[in-house]
Amino acid sequence: MSMHRHLKLIAPFDVEDCGGGLWCLRQHATLEAAVYIRGSLPFAQLSKCEALGIDWLDQGGALVSMVLPSQTVTVQVKAAFVHEPRPNIYRELPLGRLDARTARFWRRVFGLVRLPGGQYLLGWLAARSRRPGT
Repeated sequence: MSMHRHLKLIAPFDVEDCGGGLWCLRQHATLEAAVYIRGSLPFAQLSKCEALGIDWLDQGGALVSMVLPSQTVTVQVKAAFVHEPRPNIYRELPLGRLDARTARFWRRVFGLVRLPGGQYLLGWLAARSRRPGT
């Protein structure tokens, strides 16, 4: 099965040479995504780039397409990965919420655990609640 993965980012980019053939491109205005590319990229063309397209290849590597004012230049690179920060990721997850009664119960439990001998008291209460007829 062949999966085609594509990403398009709008320029301008802050371009940073991280050394060893690794380039970091950050979207200048939004700071939403950082693209890390390993391989040779023509720096002069990156500064004039209006948009950047990345196609990840099944056999490894990626094709980076730079949309310039007069043409589109496509370069094959060794690797490309994108870091997109998600500050509100937990807001989107269906996590459980505690009601007031449950929150009060757990505050008491954790308060008891902090007391000297509180763990033994909780263990005794738990064992007693498991016994039939109590």
